[in-house]
Amino acid sequence: MAEVRKEDTDLNHISHLISKDVGLSAAVLKTANSQFYGLRHKAKSIHGALVALGLGCTANLIAGLMLRRVFASINHPAMEQYWDSTSKIGLTAAFLGRELGVTDINKAHTFAMFRDSGTPLLMCKFPDYCKTVNVAETEDGQHVTDAEKARYGVDHASVGANLAMSWYLPEDIWQAIQMHHAHEDLAGSEKAARDVTAKLVALGTLADCMFRTYRKIGSHRHLECDEEVAFAILGVERHELEPLQPDIDRLLRSEIGRAHV
Repeated sequence: MAEVRKEDTDLNHISHLISKDVGLSAAVLKTANSQFYGLRHKAKSIHGALVALGLGCTANLIAGLMLRRVFASINHPAMEQYWDSTSKIGLTAAFLGRELGVTDINKAHTFAMFRDSGTPLLMCKFPDYCKTVNVAETEDGQHVTDAEKARYGVDHASVGANLAMSWYLPEDIWQAIQMHHAHEDLAGSEKAARDVTAKLVALGTLADCMFRTYRKIGSHRHLECDEEVAFAILGVERHELEPLQPDIDRLLRSEIGRAHV
C-alpha cells in the first residue's frame, strides 16, 4: 500500500510484491475479473489487473481482501453476522454510488467495507462489547458511539479510521469512516453536498437502510435521523431511491452477493 502511494510508482515492483503471495494473487485476479468490476477483457496476470483497474482501485481492492484475511483469525460468534452485513452493505453502497452518480463503485465499496472495521477489534478487546452495544440500541436509546466512549473510552468509528489510515487508504475514505456517525456535524453544511467524505458517509447510511429493508430488519431512531441528512447531502428524495430496492434485492441474492460474504 505504501508503494502504491509513492509518486514514482513502479508497476512491475508492485506486481512482484502481490505475486509473492499466491493466495492474494488469486483473490485479486478472481475479484478483478468478476462481474462486480465488469472488465471488457479479463486480466490474465497481476500486472494486467493493475493496468485494467488502475493503481488506486487495485490498492483499495487489496485492502478489502487483506481485511478479510486479518479478521479471519477472530473467533467470535458475531463475526458471521458482521461479514454478512458488511459485505452486502458494501455491494449496496457501490451500486448506489454508480446509480446516483456520486462516486466510483470501488471507493464506495472500500469505504463501506472498512466503515465498521473497528467493531471486530473492540469485540476482541472487550468481552462485554456486544452486550454494551445491544443495550444501547434496544434499551436506553443511547447512540452506539456514545455508549462505546462511556464504557471503553473509544468508539468503533475512531478505531476503524485509524486502521484505514495505517493501511494507507485515501484520506477521504478514512475521514468518512471517522465521521460516519457524525451526521449532525454534516447537516446543513453547504460544503457537505460537494465533499467526497460527506457523500461517502451519506451513501453508507442509505446502503445500511436499504440492506435493512432487504433483510426486513427494523430501523432505530438514530438511523432514521441520519437517513434524512443523507438524502439532503446527496440531493435525492426518498421516492427516487425506492425503485432501486428491487434491483438491490436481486443483487444481494445473486451469485455476486453470495460471493462477497
